[in-house]
Amino acid sequence: MELLKVLGIDTQKEELYMTALTHTSYANEHNVISYERLEYLGDAVLELIISEYLYKTCSKGEGVMTKLRSQYVCENALYEYSLRLKLNDFLLLGHGEAEHGGKFRKTIVADIFESFIGAMYLDKGFSYVKKFIFRHIIPNSLAPIIVQATMGIGSAVLSTSSLSYLGIGVEPHIPEWGNVLKAGSTFLETNPYIAIYPGLAIIIIVLAFNFFGDGLRDALDPKLK
Repeated sequence: MELLKVLGIDTQKEELYMTALTHTSYANEHNVISYERLEYLGDAVLELIISEYLYKTCSKGEGVMTKLRSQYVCENALYEYSLRLKLNDFLLLGHGEAEHGGKFRKTIVADIFESFIGAMYLDKGFSYVKKFIFRHIIPNSLAPIIVQATMGIGSAVLSTSSLSYLGIGVEPHIPEWGNVLKAGSTFLETNPYIAIYPGLAIIIIVLAFNFFGDGLRDALDPKLK
C-alpha cells in the first residue's frame, strides 16, 4: 500500500491496515470487516500514550491534564491528524457514502485515525505506536489544539450570555451582554436599540472567533488550504 510506504511502515500485515481504512458502508457492500473494532482498540492506545505524555511533561493537576488530553484526542484533533497523514485518500467507502462526501466527513475521517493506530498496535506493538505518535502527531498537534481553543471562546461567550439572559448566570448588576440583553428586552417598543446592540455584539464576537479559528487552521496547516 502506497500509504504505508509514505509513512515508512514496513509490514507483512498490509490487510490489517486495509481493514483500518474500511468503512462500514464498504464492508456491507463487499462482505468484509470494517474498521470499528480497530477504532475501539486505537482509541484506548492513543489515550494511554497521550496520558503518559502529559503526565511526564505537564506539572498540573488531574483536572487540567484531563482537559488537555481531551483537546489532543477530540474529534476535531483526530480529524486534523488524519488529514495530515492523508489517511482519507485511502479510505474505502460504499458507493452511497462516497457520493455524499464521506471522504471528508469529520466523524469518519477522525475514526480512521484511531483504527489506523489500532492496526499499528496489533502489527508493531505499543513502543512502535508511541514513537509514531511522537514523530508524526505530537509535533504537529499544536495547530488543532489552538484552533479548538479559539473556537471554544465563541461557545463560551454564547453559553455565558445565554445563562445570564435566563437569570442563572452572573449577578444582574454586572454589565454582561446577556444581562443587558435581558434588561433591554423590556424596552423593545420604546428603545429597541438597548436589546439590539448587545444581541449584535454576541453574534459578531461568536462569528469572529469561529472565522478566526478557521483562518488560523489554514495558516498553521497549509495542507488544508
